[in-house]
Amino acid sequence: MNMSRRVGVALMSIIFLVALVSALPVEAKVPLRWEGIAAYDGVVTWNGDIVREDGGHGTLTWTALESVFLPNVQHSSSFWRIDWDDGEYIEGTAEGTWAYNVVPHDYFYGGDYVFNGEVTSASSDWSHLVGRNVHIKGYVTTWPWTTHAVFQIN
Repeated sequence: MNMSRRVGVALMSIIFLVALVSALPVEAKVPLRWEGIAAYDGVVTWNGDIVREDGGHGTLTWTALESVFLPNVQHSSSFWRIDWDDGEYIEGTAEGTWAYNVVPHDYFYGGDYVFNGEVTSASSDWSHLVGRNVHIKGYVTTWPWTTHAVFQIN
């Protein structure tokens, strides 16, 4: 192989390697678990405990802004806010679907939900998260109205 061909192959290999590395999935920067039971107020708001992997604790308030009901599915947009016990906060928006009465996770049937959104505002310790993506996946039981979820900021 001549020198120019070797350089070309090396250059293409480097480009391929850079493309491959940039396509690898990125781990969550702030993985959170909304594993506490959240209470539903019967209107549009869920309130509950949220825990970080490092042991930090706070309260999550999730408020539905607009919903469209279809057979066995609800499409919603929402606002959420996490108030950490140390006085810091993170808030944002999310849109997604709740497929209800389909999966028995507990004694009573509930449903699964998936929401995606972004961080729109945060206090100083968390300001680096503004603009980051949020992924929320969980399930609801219908009696009593409770929810458990993984709440992840990437």
